[in-house]
Amino acid sequence: MAELPFRAMVALRGRSDDPRFLSAVKQAQGPDLPLEAGLTSGDENLRLLWLGPDEWWAVARDGGPELAAKLKDALQGVRSSVVDVSEAHATIEIAGPRSRDVLMKGCPLDLHSRLFGPGQCTRSLIAKAECTLLQLADEQSAEAEPAYQLIVRRSFAEYVWCWLEDAAREYGVTVVAG
Repeated sequence: MAELPFRAMVALRGRSDDPRFLSAVKQAQGPDLPLEAGLTSGDENLRLLWLGPDEWWAVARDGGPELAAKLKDALQGVRSSVVDVSEAHATIEIAGPRSRDVLMKGCPLDLHSRLFGPGQCTRSLIAKAECTLLQLADEQSAEAEPAYQLIVRRSFAEYVWCWLEDAAREYGVTVVAG
């Protein structure tokens, strides 16, 4: 378990059936927007999360204001919304052979690997706190242990952290630097 260092997060809204919107977003940041429910695109440097029919998050290692400015510039004249939400959220990563079991203790969704796998994201609850849950893809092995990122409101981060730590205690949780 680790708290990840500050992440840039930009909320992006627009019409997925507008070619100008899709083209401008790609021009501004690189990866194509995922257009199917719950999918992600990109990599650890810049990941795009599909959160709703007209809503995505761009999550990057750093540079929230710069990323938001690039998107706003590219989307001039295109019906859209771009908001830097970086400072409102914290990211916790949990990985290991029992990480799915830990999350299922407090998440109402079925996180079984046949339903929720690498490269997918969803909004849900973890221990009654709202979160955006992302399962990371492990490019080295299909048999790799699952790893998840939980993006939570900063005001709930300590609560979620303590809950995860307690839920994982029976599995021998190890806290690592982010």
